[in-house]
Amino acid sequence: MDLNSFRETTVRTYDEDLVQGMYALSKGFSGTKSDFYNEILKAGVKTLSGSREGQNDAPEAGRPFGDALKKRLDEIQKTQLDSFTVLSAKIDELGEKAKENIAIGSCVYHVVLCIASGDKVTLAVVEKGLFDSEPERFRKKK
Repeated sequence: MDLNSFRETTVRTYDEDLVQGMYALSKGFSGTKSDFYNEILKAGVKTLSGSREGQNDAPEAGRPFGDALKKRLDEIQKTQLDSFTVLSAKIDELGEKAKENIAIGSCVYHVVLCIASGDKVTLAVVEKGLFDSEPERFRKKK
């Protein structure tokens, strides 16, 4: 990138919180929108310059992104892995609960069907799980 490419820049901001924050800041600002953005950029450059003093985060020839980005990416990867592990456990739990619910619904269906057809239903038959299978018409056909 050359210096001239920084003189006129177009930026699209999709972060709604950032947009709301900038909008709130602009309420007390007198001047043009360009002046406002220049002030924000100046404050950002000043803040970043101060926080980088003494740090060796400048990209090296063989490492275009530096240590800070690698560290942040490692943190993000770890967070994603942790989230995936938690979500996988939740999905497995939901799958088990869904199987339980299907069995309960199937049992109720079979009991009602037996009562409607005049057959006798005993508690022992229900408790053995003989009515827990889902009806044939509800199964997906291959």
